[in-house]
Amino acid sequence: MRQRSFALVVVSSLLLLLAPAIEAGTDPVYPAPLAQVLRVDADGSDFQQLVPAAVALGFSAIDVDPLNQRVYWASFGESLPGPAGFSGRIRRADLGGGNVQEIVVGEGGVKLDPAGNKVYYTIGSDCDPCTSIYRANLNGSNVQNLANGVSFTPLALDLVAEKIYWYDQGEIISANLDGSGQQPLIGVTDSVSTMAVDSVNQKLYWTGSPPVPFSGTLYRVGLDGIQLEELVTGLSSPAGLTLDVAGDRLWWTEYEAGTIRRAHLDGSDVTTIRDDLDEPRGIAYLAGPGQDGGRLYFLGNPQLVSVPATSAWGVVALFLVLGVASRVIASR
Repeated sequence: MRQRSFALVVVSSLLLLLAPAIEAGTDPVYPAPLAQVLRVDADGSDFQQLVPAAVALGFSAIDVDPLNQRVYWASFGESLPGPAGFSGRIRRADLGGGNVQEIVVGEGGVKLDPAGNKVYYTIGSDCDPCTSIYRANLNGSNVQNLANGVSFTPLALDLVAEKIYWYDQGEIISANLDGSGQQPLIGVTDSVSTMAVDSVNQKLYWTGSPPVPFSGTLYRVGLDGIQLEELVTGLSSPAGLTLDVAGDRLWWTEYEAGTIRRAHLDGSDVTTIRDDLDEPRGIAYLAGPGQDGGRLYFLGNPQLVSVPATSAWGVVALFLVLGVASRVIASR
């Protein structure tokens, strides 16, 4: 009886583990956090896969360069270690996904200053606080260290006032673009997972992510640190935030819920524009072509579809399951 029960458990486990291998399809399985570069129109339509996960190795952050028509993102999982033991890279591609290039060692926080020819990014996420903030030319040259020993953080740029913002141990910090003049802007109770600046209306937006599921919150505050507002509550692991100030709207990704959601800048009229995504993270708005006046670039997992049953591995998987099943039947 014990042997029969054990065999049944083995059969069930094999079927669960190998089920993706006997479905139709040819895409390999990619483990998180590797993600591909994706795009939708501003209303959520016209879903496009731009850079496959095997090439993109996407991780956590993405931004667009409208001046040079490129998209930049943080990758993860390289074979050669980077500073502080990390192995991520900052990569870029044309807006259509072609001409992928690795430009510099980096792991997150990607924000661009196209007119200033700079990319800002972070390295470090396996301990806290041990993240460093860097900037480099858009081609990866002239790397400069701006700050060290901060919490794992997103970045936000105010290119009008020439300021950079990041999160560190319960505070949002402001500094000059070269890292000088660091000072706290406001204290926060939750870890900050995303940030974006509205230079026109002098507002900083961010999402707080406590460890309790579906309890993230979208906030904004004046760039003077005054007039804190709680805009949207009940977010499910927010992982990206982007603004269209001229259009009075913003979007964010929710990692756990698999959604992209949209609202006005004051947090009203919340609408889900995609609810069928696999762990979306990072998001960047680009005005111009596309339905509803622009496009959204973000990172997300590819479908977990493996080799078909007609391949060698599929046949082996089927024979393993059938072999164990036959022994269960014979022992009855």
